[in-house]
Amino acid sequence: MGITAASRSRAVSELLGVVVLIGMTLLVTVALGAGVMLISQQEADQTADIGFTHLGDRLVINYNDGTDRPAGRLYVDGPENNVSWAELSDDLGPEGMVEQGAFLEVGPETAYGSGVSEEATFDIVYFTGSGERFVLATWNEVDEEADTPTGPDGPGGPDGPDGPGGPEEPESP
Repeated sequence: MGITAASRSRAVSELLGVVVLIGMTLLVTVALGAGVMLISQQEADQTADIGFTHLGDRLVINYNDGTDRPAGRLYVDGPENNVSWAELSDDLGPEGMVEQGAFLEVGPETAYGSGVSEEATFDIVYFTGSGERFVLATWNEVDEEADTPTGPDGPGGPDGPDGPGGPEEPESP
């Protein structure tokens, strides 16, 4: 007994089914991998490791992030001005890349043109190539929901209105 046409046809059909399943598996794997890479790139666009140091009437900004960004798309947005990293930097033009370890100074003698008070709030803003705007870091972020003081003077604290050292109630006669 030899191989019949029906058994050859079934073998080809089974082989074709296995090839199609492998192809679909590869396609799904590639699609998921591309999606993960796209999401991780978007997250990198939205955050950065940036440090701030206030010195008198100046603010020193340290770029500690591993993602290089064009200096012309990275902005220092303060209460008195909004200036690009490229304008504040002595070394970088708009196409130059801000790299890990870079720092700059914001103050009256810089392109910012004004002193920096301890109460000022500054945002480091990045604009992607497609024009999306992301606040990468904030110095002196104001919590608008925190209307009541915290710590010893806040509610429940020793000197707060509900604490043992809070306002005394008049004694009843």
